[in-house]
Amino acid sequence: MKPLLAALALLCSTAVHAQTLVAEPSISAADRPMRLGVRGLSPTALVELKLSMTDDKGVVWSSRASFHADPKGLLDTAAAGSEAGSYLGLDPMGLFWSMKPEGKSAKTAPLPFVHTNDGLLYRPVTFTLDAFVHGKSIGTRQIERRVVAADVTASKLDVPGIVANLYEPGGFASDGRRHPAVITLGGAEGGIEAANRYAAWLASNGFVAVALAHYRMPGLPKNLVRVPIDVVGRTVDWLSTQSMIDARHIGVMGGSWGGIISLGAAATDPRLHAVVSWVGPPLPFAGIERDVPPADFHAVDEPALTFHDKPLPFLPLRASMTAIQS
Repeated sequence: MKPLLAALALLCSTAVHAQTLVAEPSISAADRPMRLGVRGLSPTALVELKLSMTDDKGVVWSSRASFHADPKGLLDTAAAGSEAGSYLGLDPMGLFWSMKPEGKSAKTAPLPFVHTNDGLLYRPVTFTLDAFVHGKSIGTRQIERRVVAADVTASKLDVPGIVANLYEPGGFASDGRRHPAVITLGGAEGGIEAANRYAAWLASNGFVAVALAHYRMPGLPKNLVRVPIDVVGRTVDWLSTQSMIDARHIGVMGGSWGGIISLGAAATDPRLHAVVSWVGPPLPFAGIERDVPPADFHAVDEPALTFHDKPLPFLPLRASMTAIQS
């Protein structure tokens, strides 16, 4: 009897200590939820999870949270709430959004956008998941989050009168379908980087997307003053001639000043069937001059936008504000 009991005790001990870290799926899109956890723990064991990554500036970001395993020895962040650490309560993605830089401040978001060699797409981001029981490591696992799908392609768009990049979803050239298309615009920062990010995300979700610059690029206005929104219409012109594009489903999307331009373009071009604007008021503000010390963004009492060479109405500047007291 004693040898049998000893064998059973050894078997149970081995089962308890055969912990396996869970990260499902281990390769996933950055805008999709995932499961994190540990299998094979002692029932109700107290476990600490640590998630870490290094951003494009070399800064290490990390988060930690403590949990109790369930009676079956399973820890699942979708079912168990964090009891201490970087966040509290039940949130399957809490370890991701609660990450902070270790030992220093950093401006990069916890999901850095690191360019591939062509400068148009973005590299996957690698995270490390570590688990600890009583302060001792019980395992580590790598996680890959993709800010753009692996089968998305991107290229510079060679069309007179516009500065843009074209993002195509996987299978676009061979699936025989006519695809919806979205034109994307960045904000007052100018250039095309923000528009590229929006377009890459849309292409990862099945849309053809055109990242469009409106100022602060070669051949475009330097300042956000009298910037033509006509470039959106020219992009619609081009999209409407492409056999793989469904001209009945062309939209425009932008944030901040890109949202303002999106609304203006949709109001003047009936071929745009959808518009998305976030933090973009329906009426433009006054224009902005750039590279003016010390603030860089220097408001001027001039129209920011034009359409067909005519200024669009804008909210005028006020030299003073009167406080309203209750």
